[in-house]
Amino acid sequence: MTRKTIILLLVCIFSALTLSAQRFTSFSIDPSLTKEEVRTFASTVPKERQKEAEAFVAKFDAFWDSPAMTEEFQESFLETANLLLRKNLRFFPHFVAFQGAFDAFINSELTDNDKAWLKAIQYHLNNDLADFHHVMNDYESIFTNDILYQTSNVHWTAYGYAEELGLDQGEPYFRYQDIDLVGAGSRDSVEILGTSGRYYPGSKKWKGDKGTIQWYRAGLSSEVKATFHEYEVDVRQPKVKVENATLYYPKYFEYPLLGVVEDKAGLESDEEKVTYPRFRSYDEEVLVHDIYKNVDYIGGFEMRGASIQGYSSAENLARLHIRKSDTTVVGVRAMHYLFKEATVWSNDAAIAIYIEDDSIYHPAANFYYNEDKTLLQITRPKYGIGRSPFFDSYHRMDIKVESISWDMSTNKMELKPLATMNSESVATFESQNFFNNATMRELQGVNRENPLFTLWKLYKGYDFQPVTFDQVGQAIRHSPEDVRALLIQFAADGFVEYDVNNDKIYYRSKIAQYLNNDVGKKDYDNIKLESKTHYAELNMENKELTISGCEWFVISEAQIVNVYPENEKVTVKKDRDMRFSGRVVAGLF
Repeated sequence: MTRKTIILLLVCIFSALTLSAQRFTSFSIDPSLTKEEVRTFASTVPKERQKEAEAFVAKFDAFWDSPAMTEEFQESFLETANLLLRKNLRFFPHFVAFQGAFDAFINSELTDNDKAWLKAIQYHLNNDLADFHHVMNDYESIFTNDILYQTSNVHWTAYGYAEELGLDQGEPYFRYQDIDLVGAGSRDSVEILGTSGRYYPGSKKWKGDKGTIQWYRAGLSSEVKATFHEYEVDVRQPKVKVENATLYYPKYFEYPLLGVVEDKAGLESDEEKVTYPRFRSYDEEVLVHDIYKNVDYIGGFEMRGASIQGYSSAENLARLHIRKSDTTVVGVRAMHYLFKEATVWSNDAAIAIYIEDDSIYHPAANFYYNEDKTLLQITRPKYGIGRSPFFDSYHRMDIKVESISWDMSTNKMELKPLATMNSESVATFESQNFFNNATMRELQGVNRENPLFTLWKLYKGYDFQPVTFDQVGQAIRHSPEDVRALLIQFAADGFVEYDVNNDKIYYRSKIAQYLNNDVGKKDYDNIKLESKTHYAELNMENKELTISGCEWFVISEAQIVNVYPENEKVTVKKDRDMRFSGRVVAGLF
């Protein structure tokens, strides 16, 4: 062995002996020696923390000599402290946190649960060693202030006293009875009122067996509430979600609704902007009679803060019925509704305005109703399947107009442009027997077979029942993108009704009409009225549609018969019976 090797070995032995001498390994069982032994333990901390250690020692002396620290508790403390040392835990932060929790325990109302307390510490030493000091800090907060968990972002407090510290299959818990549980975020909080349950510090879980959530921070009265039984909260986040909750809302329901309640601490404090608590009913056939005056709603019921929303599945759309003189005059079907104090909105809604046994119908329009003004507004989107015309079966016309507006306290319905810079300049009123050869040629394109005929054959094979997107794609044999664009165009031209949500494409008789017109098997007309003022009025009493701004229109393209209405007005009655004054010009001259 060389000289250098011997020196290195001696240095290692000396270092090991020095470290061993600096390390505190155990407390004696004699309580009279404990304070001095704590000083020895404190001396092992790094120099930069010596002052902090000295301050703790002074605090420890008072703790050890306090009347609450009985001989039994001193014995338990030393026994448990030695367990920490056997786990190689340090003075900072572990021993200090352990002493703080122990001090809080002996000054709490739970000292009768001392055996459970010692087993709780042993449980965390065996299962939460890396996080032991944080768990002990949590225990100190629970014993002292009933604060279950706190970080810079989350703060859960039990407003009441723990009745028991116990063990559930070895895992420690605190049991609370009839308390309010509050989870606070940075600017908002979650409150579960009148709750009972157990809190498990190790897993950070609250397991409750009852509770109530109210909507007061959304500006609603205490009558609006959700009650529930078994539920669970992960206190590391300021939120709760409970299945099988019961909602009470006497303004709308004489009976409670069963569903899911959810609350979460958010960033908004303004009542109108608060979106929690939330509730969503299991039942998608909830009837709310007179949700507004003369308006009934049938569908799923949802609350987001004070805001009420309607929802449904794509297969069973939520419905809205508007009555006038005790007769339903408007029917709406949609997946979503937004209800406010006096207004309701819905997009992509199938809407029908009933005229005797007929209707004016749109498959995917935007809907708005104002109870205070008894105002109905239906707007036709500019994109996608919303470009479909309004299908008027009473006057037998397809109408392309931007909006329908009806003050339902009157019998006058207006078909007019939107008050925007991008409004369309012309509204069109096209006969449902209208045929345009150029449209057929445009649809034909470069295809060997007209896609309209391909689609008709597909429908014929399915007995004219709805078909799916994949079925259309297999028949037309184009890319999915091209097929979707074609179907949207077919919907916009009134050949099909495309239900995107349910992947169903419904047949419309205009397909067969155009195909028969193209080969001369069926009579057709070329009646297409254009309103340069984009305006028409429908009198809901006599059902007459008066179109304004119509300079001229064609009755017969083959015989060159043109009409020039006086005052540029044309009145359309049932089955496209038209009344007008003016000039009828036939022939070339």
